[in-house]
Amino acid sequence: QTLDTTRIAVVSDGVGVDYVALANWVDRAPAMVQTLLVQSFAASGKIEAVGTDRDRVRAQFLLRSELRAFQINRINGDLIVRVRLDATLLRLPRREIVGRERFASEARPEGQGVAAAVAAFDAATGRVLKEVVGWTLRTGQSVDI
Repeated sequence: QTLDTTRIAVVSDGVGVDYVALANWVDRAPAMVQTLLVQSFAASGKIEAVGTDRDRVRAQFLLRSELRAFQINRINGDLIVRVRLDATLLRLPRREIVGRERFASEARPEGQGVAAAVAAFDAATGRVLKEVVGWTLRTGQSVDI
């Protein structure tokens, strides 16, 4: 629930959750990351058709993802952005699990303010998405269809 919001979460010393004042994401964090993930697969050019579970795409695989961290962590006054995504690749139509992996990245804001924090989110999220796309392609190719 902490992440299923348009607000930018700040976790202080691992216990308290606050939100950045007067700053919001364009969508709820999980939906925003899902859109970025679909765009990353499409940009790879390695898959014929890419879509969400709401799209009418005839697929051999389904990638389920769960956003587990997407926040600024304040630890002893230091700020670090953490992004973590858990992914499960299923072979369709039987939904057989062919792979499961956890992807995480961190980035420190270079400077003060919301713009520096957003740049750190961009860097950490970009690394996670690149890893997810690569892992998914390798895992999918290793499965006999």
